[in-house]
Amino acid sequence: MSALTKQTANAKGGFVDTRQGIERRRIVVAEKDPRQRERLRHTLFELGLDIAGLAGDGQEAVQMTCLLAPDFVLLDDGLPVLSALEAASAIRAACPDVASILMTEREGPALLHEAMRSGIRDVVRKPLDLAEFGESLARFTEIRKLQNSAAFRTLLDPSQLPSVYCVTGGKGGVGKTMLATNLALALRHKGEKTVLIDLYTQFGDVASALNMKPQRTLAELAPMVDDIDWALLSRYVHEHQSGLHVMFGSDRPLPLDAITVPCLDRIINVLKREYKYIVFDTPPYLHATTLHALSLANAVMLVCNLFDYTTIADTKQLFDTLDGAYVSKDRLKLVVNRVNAQNKFRLEDVERTFGHDVFAQVPNEPKVVALLNTGYPSHEGIKDTALGESMRSLRDSLTNPGGPRPALPLTTTTRKQRGVFSALKAMFIGAG
Repeated sequence: MSALTKQTANAKGGFVDTRQGIERRRIVVAEKDPRQRERLRHTLFELGLDIAGLAGDGQEAVQMTCLLAPDFVLLDDGLPVLSALEAASAIRAACPDVASILMTEREGPALLHEAMRSGIRDVVRKPLDLAEFGESLARFTEIRKLQNSAAFRTLLDPSQLPSVYCVTGGKGGVGKTMLATNLALALRHKGEKTVLIDLYTQFGDVASALNMKPQRTLAELAPMVDDIDWALLSRYVHEHQSGLHVMFGSDRPLPLDAITVPCLDRIINVLKREYKYIVFDTPPYLHATTLHALSLANAVMLVCNLFDYTTIADTKQLFDTLDGAYVSKDRLKLVVNRVNAQNKFRLEDVERTFGHDVFAQVPNEPKVVALLNTGYPSHEGIKDTALGESMRSLRDSLTNPGGPRPALPLTTTTRKQRGVFSALKAMFIGAG
């Protein structure tokens, strides 16, 4: 190793000569002065870099970078044809994986702001300071190591990230709690750590659906927002016999803002570190806390049925209110509950009215009433029913967005029933 390389290796940042059995990094050098280009070529080679190309102006630097795909491009601030910053902008657009480094005599925040906007990854002084440049390369090396690490790949894998699902609807009595409870049980049945949260502060039904009695409720946490951590929050978790964890908004009627937005936001942030799946049974109120939960969800299930037009009308109004303003359309999932051959309306008419596909159907299941009266023991209680099959299909479609959508069995209607739905359709999109 030469004295020059030893000097750089000992500089703060610890850049090591990559010729010692380590993959060498490639660089394009852009400098208008031929003599300076040659000096930089020799210096950077001694530093352990392979010189992929030498450019005399900004345009040539862009062309070489696109052709040779180096790891770095060093751009002198005085480049002709295209300035260093113009070249960096073009390189960022064409080769986003290449790190552009600006070499300049200028200083100050204005330069740094301009360089950042142009896509420059780092700024070093001119004439080139070996220790400073070694630190810059060491930082890039650490970033590359992080990008190649298993932890980083896990971070970018959507299947490894926690997911929040909200179940709501335009009115009560359409099966929101049934759907939220069974979805949570199906997620837990998959073997993943899951928590179900009854966000109702007035007349929530999750406790009765699971035959549980709340001991602590989330409304108690509103005055303690700054103190909420897992040590505190875990005391509000109730464990169901299935292994599902459950949290309750309140155990008696309270004002809608009994759980504040800052409180809910903190709760969700803490739960994301502990659970793979978080399911909210969300009240049909356009209240700040409810809207905040919906806006943070990976998917919002809007539940309606095909029995009466008022339910569909209310759900359509909720859909229009949420669409874009609080929840992007791709995260809004229409779920039609209690589907059977006697339904008055047709799925295709619902889709035409909403301008949105029905994401899932849940069949009418006679066992639901009995199970609600006694409390769901686990997903096993409905596993062999059509309801259980639909819950697993819904679960798998939510947890594997790239996979198939839930199967949508056909429903039967008569032509006379289309006239009933035409009146409903006219309410939203006008006749003719």
